[in-house]
Formats: sequence, C-alpha cells, structure tokens
Amino acid sequence: MAQRKTYKSVFLLQIALWALFCFANYAILTDYVFYGFDDGAYSHAFLIPFVCLYLLWDAASNRRIEVRHNTKYLLTAICLAALMAMSYIAQIAPLYRFIFPATLVAFTAALFRPSIPALLPAVMLYFIAPIWGILTSPLQWISIKAVSFIMSLTTVPSFVENTKVHIPSGTFEIAGGCSGLRYLIVSCAIGVIYCHLNLRTLRSCFWFMGTAIAGALLVNWLRIFSLILIGHYSEMQSPIVGDHNMFGWYLYAPFLVLLFLIGSFLERREHAAAPNLKNHKPDEESRPWNAVFDTRKTMITAFAILLVSTTSAGFLSSADSEPAHPSTATHAPKFSPTIINPSYVHYEPVTLAGIDTTEVRYAFDGLSDSNKATFYLNSFIPKSLRTVRRLPDNKRQIYITRDPDGNLGLVLYSFELESLRTASKRKYQIYRLARALTFDRSSSISWIYLSCNSLSHCERIADEIKTRDD
Repeated sequence: MAQRKTYKSVFLLQIALWALFCFANYAILTDYVFYGFDDGAYSHAFLIPFVCLYLLWDAASNRRIEVRHNTKYLLTAICLAALMAMSYIAQIAPLYRFIFPATLVAFTAALFRPSIPALLPAVMLYFIAPIWGILTSPLQWISIKAVSFIMSLTTVPSFVENTKVHIPSGTFEIAGGCSGLRYLIVSCAIGVIYCHLNLRTLRSCFWFMGTAIAGALLVNWLRIFSLILIGHYSEMQSPIVGDHNMFGWYLYAPFLVLLFLIGSFLERREHAAAPNLKNHKPDEESRPWNAVFDTRKTMITAFAILLVSTTSAGFLSSADSEPAHPSTATHAPKFSPTIINPSYVHYEPVTLAGIDTTEVRYAFDGLSDSNKATFYLNSFIPKSLRTVRRLPDNKRQIYITRDPDGNLGLVLYSFELESLRTASKRKYQIYRLARALTFDRSSSISWIYLSCNSLSHCERIADEIKTRDD
C-alpha cells in the first residue's frame, strides 16, 4: 500500500508540474490550440493529451520514474523559459512553439531523474506543435514527382504542370493539403508510442519507424493516384472526388493494421533473441516518497516556472497603442496592401525623388499573434498590381509593378522600429528578439506607392531613394 501511494504521489506531482507549466504559459497553449487543433494537418491533436496522460501514469505505476531534484537541469529550464518568453514578446512564433515542449522537458528533468519514460510525455507535445508546416512544400514536391511517375505507368492520358495534373475528364491540383503531412505526423507519433511501449532494441525501432514513415508517404501517393483514376472513370462525378480527405483515412486504416503486424513480428523476434528480458523492466527500485521529495526544491522549481514564463512577460510587456500624430484618410494612396489587424494606420504626405506621395505607416501593439508587422498573412503588394521586377536594397523592399491599365509604379515598404529601417524580415525579427529585454512588443511597417513612366524612370527613382536612405 505504501508503494502504491508513492506511485500515486509521483503521478500527481507530474500532473501538478504540467498544470502549473501550462498555466504559466497559457498564451502559447492557446496558440497551440488555435494553430494546431484547428488545422486539418493536426487532426490527431485531441488524442495527444490523453496519450501523454497515459504515458505519465504508465511510467509512474511501473516504477520507471523517480523524483530526483537536479539544479543543473533547473538552470537549463530557466534559460529555455527565458528564451521562450523573449521570443513570445518578439512574436517569433516558430521559435516559442519549438521551445515550449523543450522547456517542459527541462523542468521535468529538474524534478525527476532524466529517463525516456519520464521525458517522453513532454516530447509528445511536438506532435501537436504547429511547427511542421515547413515540411509541406518539400512533401508536396515529392508527391508531385511520385504521382507523375505512377501515372506514367498507366494508360490514362495525363499531363503534369507545376502542381496540376491534367486528365481528359478534368484537372486535379496537388496542393499543400495533399502533401501527406497529416499522415506523416500521425505515423511518427504512433511509431514513437509503439516503440516506447513494445520494442526494446534500436534495430527494431529503426525498422518500425522507417516502415511507419515510408507507409505514410506511400498511402498519400496512392490516395492522390486513386482519386485521379476515380475522377477519370467517373468523369469527375464521384462524390469521393469532393471528400478526398476522408478517403485518405480509409486507405491509411489498412496500413495501420499492416504496421501493427510488422510491430508484432519485431516483438516476437526480440523475445526469441532475449526471452528473459521484460519490456517494462524498472530502471531501478524507487526509494520511499519521503526520502526523495524535497519540498523546498520543489517550491523553488514552481516559483521559477511562474516567474520566468510568457504569462509574466505578458504582464510586464508594453506597447504604444496610440499614434504619434492624428491619422487621416484624406491622403490615402491609390493602391493599398493587405495588412491584417493593425493597431492603427497613419497617413503622411511625403516627397521622394521630387514626387509627392503618401507614406502609410501601419503600427502594431503586439497584443495578439496576428497583430505584428511580420504576420504571414500580410500581403505588401496590392492584389490589383502585378510585380514586374524586384530591386535589391537593404533598407526597403522595392518592387516595380504594373496596374490593370498598364501603368508602371514603385511599391516600397520596410520594417521599422525606432531608428531601425530594414527590408529583411529575419533581421527585423532578430532585432526584436534582442529588444524583447525591454518588454516592448510594438512594431510597424512603412509602405509607399510611387507612379513612374518607364522601367528606366522607375529604376532612377529607386536609386535616388536608396541614396537618400544611406
């Protein structure tokens, strides 16, 4: 009974650590829900918290986790938490999304003896972290090449043009959603869980994970190929063509059966090689709860989680939410970019290269993820304009454009903060990350449109503006 209470106490301490960490970084948790759970590529996200809960209980009940305070890991966790808070203030979403699980891993190692059973539940959060989108483009390209090759083996006439597959009955687009990312993430998550719970050797884990990843990609290629065939033979009338996402899971389910059969074979082979080795062999005998639990060190860890957190950074950060001068729309330019959720917009008449125009300044207070100069949905070239050429410059992004009437013009924009003016989004993010120590979350964009008569005239105006900026 005493041992059971000890295991329950360890499990409850794990739950308390997770609850406190999530509360201290509620903003990032909300970001995970908004950009992860609501994304079709993360349709498995609702299951991961329950998987983590089970893994926590499995580790505690099988005596595979032990309380052991470690100052070195606590300092590491504090450094990671500080970097996460700074990236949150600077609104560098990919960075704080990536650091979030790593920080929880480090705080777990500060309270518990570092081991795979103790740390894996926190690592599982990477499978719901909205950071996998970087793989969409390469997976999309691989899918296009694979489907193009498969189609060449059939008698169905087809022509692949960029992301589109043309057949006599119609056209299919292999868009980003057809990259197979959702199947890849699910396969990786299932593979990690299965290897942890059932396999014992690196060789078996390698074969199982390799099969899971290769199978996920193959299923997606077969899904696209099957949809093209169904569209061809049904003359695009089959309802499956419209419900292609669910059709993919119908193909993925049989692959899972095959994957688990392979896993069972690997388990039997391991058992035949070492029949006396148990899968859930305890790492070592756990010591009594009272002998390992240090209330003072635990409270220090809890205080560190609360103090160095995005919630604390959010309370301390500030932003100038009022314009420096009254805003007016009387000087609004002929064309405008698409800027999401600015805090305010200020129009100011300016003269550049002898041409009177209007500088539009979009300011952001940084109180939400979309409220920033570098938000990914901000489009700086108006939809009605076509880009003709980009002119290199360090201070501004400069584009020669053509409007629907054939008239040429210049679009100039830059990211600004105090005296900094830069054309580089990455340089701007690095500067804001360094400036996060002041807890200032504000950012701004300067945007200008200038008319010009010819390409040479546009280039001459751009050179004059570059010279003035230097």
